[in-house]
Amino acid sequence: IENVTALELVVFFSSGLSSKKVTVSPRGHQDVDLEFGVYQVAARFSSPYVQPMYGEDEYKSDMQYVLRFYISDVPPSH
Repeated sequence: IENVTALELVVFFSSGLSSKKVTVSPRGHQDVDLEFGVYQVAARFSSPYVQPMYGEDEYKSDMQYVLRFYISDVPPSH
């Protein structure tokens, strides 16, 4: 997990069999070992002004993945 922001990041991984909480320092990175499978992934930053995110990811065995978190200040187009 890469946190390219100036805020602390907390990421939660949850599957039917296991769950894990990972805290990543500002501008830091953290390696995480997960069993293969489908996970619900939620992340929040240490600021009330940044909305949490939620999604679902599938991780396969014997693979490496990078999750990079950043904050965009570009407003959504209408």
